[in-house]
Amino acid sequence: MNRLILDKLASLDDEIGRNWFKQACAAGAVDELLRIPIADGIFTTKIDGWIHAANVTTKSIFGFVDGGKVPQLDTQEVTSWSGGNAATRYGRWQADFHWKIDTRLWQYVLYLKFMRDAYRDAIDDSPAFTTGERAEVQRVVTEFFDQAEIALAWRWEVIERSRGFAPHPDRTAGASTHGYSYEVTRPLPQVSFDQLPLGLGLSQGQDAANIGRVLAGQPLSGAANGRPVGGEAELIPPFPRITSAVKQGTQTVAKSWVEEARRAGIADRWLAVRLGDRMVPTRFDGWIDAIAIVRPFFASGGNAGEFNGEAGLGAAPDSVRDRELQDRAVRFALCQVAFQHRLRGAKVDLLGLVGSLERAFQHHVADGNLPSEIGALGPSGIQHFFDRVTGTIDATFDREIDFQESWLPELSGRPIHPRFAPVDPIEPLPWEPAKPELYLRRMERLGYII
Repeated sequence: MNRLILDKLASLDDEIGRNWFKQACAAGAVDELLRIPIADGIFTTKIDGWIHAANVTTKSIFGFVDGGKVPQLDTQEVTSWSGGNAATRYGRWQADFHWKIDTRLWQYVLYLKFMRDAYRDAIDDSPAFTTGERAEVQRVVTEFFDQAEIALAWRWEVIERSRGFAPHPDRTAGASTHGYSYEVTRPLPQVSFDQLPLGLGLSQGQDAANIGRVLAGQPLSGAANGRPVGGEAELIPPFPRITSAVKQGTQTVAKSWVEEARRAGIADRWLAVRLGDRMVPTRFDGWIDAIAIVRPFFASGGNAGEFNGEAGLGAAPDSVRDRELQDRAVRFALCQVAFQHRLRGAKVDLLGLVGSLERAFQHHVADGNLPSEIGALGPSGIQHFFDRVTGTIDATFDREIDFQESWLPELSGRPIHPRFAPVDPIEPLPWEPAKPELYLRRMERLGYII
């Protein structure tokens, strides 16, 4: 295989990442909030993570055909603990990483299937390949995933057998300490081996006659269409399809905000949010955290009064002296204007994000999902707060303002843009790193869009 064909494959990262999401969505293994299975629950993702995974995988495929030849599958090589070709090294790396965050083997194999299908569809749909090139690159990709999967499964089994298939030793695996929001949805039942309804005579209480029927292709007695019924069906419940159902409270409000932002054209189906001339991917966590950022500004009804540093108001520049700087809504708006400037965003996008948040709040005034200090204001109070916010943004966004924490201490907080609202250990705000140029280059190299 020549380099030209591989370069064509490298150009398909975006298509592969989005196809990967599409395949998972059809199987109920991801929802519209981009939450996917991990361990006994779900965690949130960003679409650029899916695209980045395709980028990294394609680079490993490049290494796999280094020199133009596809390595022959070798049993000893794929069951070795180290060394080997790029596919076996990729499989071991995936095993180590996903075991660390408590992804279960079946979950990884599920997503490996979706990634295979994503590559297949992207290659089939790309006009860049000739018929011969398309067949050749499909064969290479298939062989790569075959060898990687065998290496991963071997390593994973060694890890689990060495531990006696015990519970994961890290209780935080898959949680926020690893950069993810993890929510348990279905704790795995602790079933002993002799309780498993295996259907091959290995379970307690099965007689030889039943075993014979199973081996002859017959279902066990008491089973319908080969599936256990009654108590056996409940002993090990299946992992449910992931839907967009969320917990009552802030999660429900955040989901409404996502929906409103999509209707307004501020967010797309992959949870990317417009920021200037780019669409910036987000996690659902960011929408939840952004609501937490807004909450303090609603204290005391969001009316004028002392708020986090009133003593410094005298230092405010003349460009904002016509604003009611003791008003919480005004101060919130000024903070978001400052953050939007730093993020190189547009006024219309900020107004769209704020307006969709107001509509989400109004949807939930009467159902008890809003934080108490916001819900207590009622529809008119919420509208009044956001009228002051949007009025301030509209009046000040295009002014030259020297934003300083000396007169606006809330600048030490976070933007409400869902990408930047949560504190992510590997994604600091672009104005915070010690070496911003290196940071931006790293984000570009990793496939992030900032």
